[in-house]
Formats: sequence, structure tokens, C-alpha cells
Amino acid sequence: MPSRVTPRWYPNACLADHVTIASHLPRIMGAYVGPNAIEAATNEKIMLTVNGVNDCEYCTGLHGELGRMAGAEDAVDAKAQACVTYAKIFAQHDGRGAVVEAAKADLVAAVGAGVAESAQARPIHWSPYDRVGVVNAVPQGLSPSSLSAQGPSLSIPDPMTPFNFN
Repeated sequence: MPSRVTPRWYPNACLADHVTIASHLPRIMGAYVGPNAIEAATNEKIMLTVNGVNDCEYCTGLHGELGRMAGAEDAVDAKAQACVTYAKIFAQHDGRGAVVEAAKADLVAAVGAGVAESAQARPIHWSPYDRVGVVNAVPQGLSPSSLSAQGPSLSIPDPMTPFNFN
């Protein structure tokens, strides 16, 4: 019987991820401000789609509430639908492959290159760690039940100790 490999999180890997995200900040910010900004409701629809694929209950709850506040429950327009379709395919295929490239071409055709660039920056919940379930992992000392209106009550682990994701 094969043993289960327990994924771990290390500070150096986290730093590398932050550097990668920082290199994409102009694209990420372009999704919020500027000529190619996407409406808040569409942003939240994209995030809810990615959260649904990743099966992240915490993020789905958070973005569900943000989506309600932004009016995401209203009728879907063609531009929003194209962005959501791309986000779903991107998340389902880890952002790689011919299917994702075809979806990207469809997105550019539907909304234009500038908005498509902003929409591509929105599936931010995808990361190389999703394959090991880090998005759904609960860091040591923190659980959804420990969150309250006053903020989380958690114990901070030693930063050099890897998190265990069970």
C-alpha cells in the first residue's frame, strides 16, 4: 500500500512565489484600474469560478460575499461570461496546454487584448502549490472556526518550521 506524501510549505518557496507575483503586479493592477480594468462584479465572478475549481470553501465564502456586495448576482453580460469561461478552463488545466491557449484566443476575440490581459491576471488563486492542495490547507493554529469579527485567534509557528498540510 503506497504511503501518502504530506506536502510541506517552506519559507524559501513562499519567497519565490512572492517574487513571481511581484513581477506580474502591473498585469494584476491593470485588472483593477486603468483602461482595461474589469468591473468588480466580473472580478468576483472570476474569483468564485477559480475557487469553485480549487474547492476552497474559505475563499468561496469570502468571494461570494464580495460578489454579492459588487452585484455579481445580476445578469451576466457577454464580456463577463467570456472572462469566467476562460478562468474556469485556466483553473481546470493548471494554466497550461492547448486547451488554455484556445480559451485565451477565444477570450481575446470576445473582449479584446487589453481586457483579456486583465482577465488572465485574475485567476490568481492558481499556483504551483494547488496540485498539492495548499489552497485548501489550514495553516498550523488557524481554522475557519477560529476566525471571528475580532480577527483570527491563532498561534504563530516558527517561520523555519514547515507547515504540514493534512
